[in-house]
Amino acid sequence: MGESAPTIWIVAGETSGDGYGARLAHEMRALCPDVCLKGMGGPAMREAGVEIMVDSSELGVMGLVEVFKILRRIIGIFRGLVKRASEERPDTVVLIDYPGFNLRLARKLHALGIRVVYYVSPQVWAWKKGRIPKIAATVDRLMVIFPFEPAVYEGTGLDVQFVGHPLLEILAEERDATITRDPNTMLLLPGSRRGEIDHLLPTIAATACLL
Repeated sequence: MGESAPTIWIVAGETSGDGYGARLAHEMRALCPDVCLKGMGGPAMREAGVEIMVDSSELGVMGLVEVFKILRRIIGIFRGLVKRASEERPDTVVLIDYPGFNLRLARKLHALGIRVVYYVSPQVWAWKKGRIPKIAATVDRLMVIFPFEPAVYEGTGLDVQFVGHPLLEILAEERDATITRDPNTMLLLPGSRRGEIDHLLPTIAATACLL
């Protein structure tokens, strides 16, 4: 990375990735206080000291209709990041989840000769296993959150490291030992995306009422 402080980009496209990116930024800052952190993210990453080049707060959508509504904007953001990467030449780009966007970005960055680290593996073990060779060809290091995932990439030559699920640490920090659990209280978790809340929560709530 040279003698000067490294420049690392963190690219997250939805709320969960923004939170993971913020935690990653704190850890990198602890290891290298002078590191220059830039990226695409939301309020959590901004609060963690990342220079936000693209605000991704409104990009966490699901479903074809929702994606098409902001498709032109997404394409513009994608092209802007590729152009800026080619000009600024960051030492490493860390891509967090958001596979529809980030796997395409990985290919462009790899073609530019920029080191790519992917954090939170796309769930290729559940769908689209044909993507595995493409990931191995364009990603320099893959940091996975489930212990069975390294085996999925065996034989590809990809550098895969199991780093644990960040949600375990997040929940541990939020745990309050003084709270008494109520067996009649149920937590409903539809997801962090607006589309998940709008479309899934009513059905989940209705199902909970029936149960």
